[in-house]
Amino acid sequence: MVHRLMRLRITINGHVYEAEVEVLDDAAAVPAAATGAVVAPAAGVMPTPPAPSPAVPARVPATALGSPSGVSRGVEVRAVLPGVVSEVRAVAGQRVAVGDVLLVLEAMKMDNDVAAPVAGTVRAIMVAAGEQVAAQQVLAVLE
Repeated sequence: MVHRLMRLRITINGHVYEAEVEVLDDAAAVPAAATGAVVAPAAGVMPTPPAPSPAVPARVPATALGSPSGVSRGVEVRAVLPGVVSEVRAVAGQRVAVGDVLLVLEAMKMDNDVAAPVAGTVRAIMVAAGEQVAAQQVLAVLE
């Protein structure tokens, strides 16, 4: 079996993702489309934004939180797909760097790290371990 990496740019619901995909040249392999299977990101693989566009869902326009006047703003980190929160690794007030794992989302029997898209401070973790989440649900807010 021969392995090679392919870099892909995928647009889903107006959000652009870039991913590296390992292509398996195996005659016995059946394409997912032929089986009707749904393909999900592998554990530890997070979409990266194409340069220079900040189009990753975690960088959606900030929304006002915790302030009736709308002055306070933050970066929402959203679920890319539905699943169950299997582990929360960050807490409110914690400083994080780009790529630090905030929580782990189990989807389709795979653990997917949800990482900080920007450096900053965790304002809020909006979910708890064991909680079912929907695609695009806000998981955390950074400032």
